[in-house]
Amino acid sequence: MVAHAVSLICAEIRVPAYTGGKCQLSAVETEKTRVIAHVRIHVERVIGSLRQKYTILWGTLPIHMLLHVDGDVAILDKIVTKCCALTNLCPSVIPMDSLLPGRFITRVVKKLQKIHVKCQLRWIKRPL
Repeated sequence: MVAHAVSLICAEIRVPAYTGGKCQLSAVETEKTRVIAHVRIHVERVIGSLRQKYTILWGTLPIHMLLHVDGDVAILDKIVTKCCALTNLCPSVIPMDSLLPGRFITRVVKKLQKIHVKCQLRWIKRPL
């Protein structure tokens, strides 16, 4: 269910590998898990800074913020979306050029461009 919802916005869920009864992970699985863990650290930092910047996200929230009124988006979803948008306008928590080698950045940009084109085509083909 979550994977389907994420795929609608042209994204994917990356889950670290687990041994599942094996003694240890293969070299490929170990490397993929290392990369996911590296990115996860930064995602957690951004979420932490988001919660720290906006006091409305600090404590326990009232249950009525989770309710949908007249088929509209829940109030909490609207608040979090606005907070995330404002956080995206802030300077990055990590300088991208210091983390990624040039060729890797080029591959990532090309992949993102392909994904962007696929998303545009998906939206164009979608029935009204």
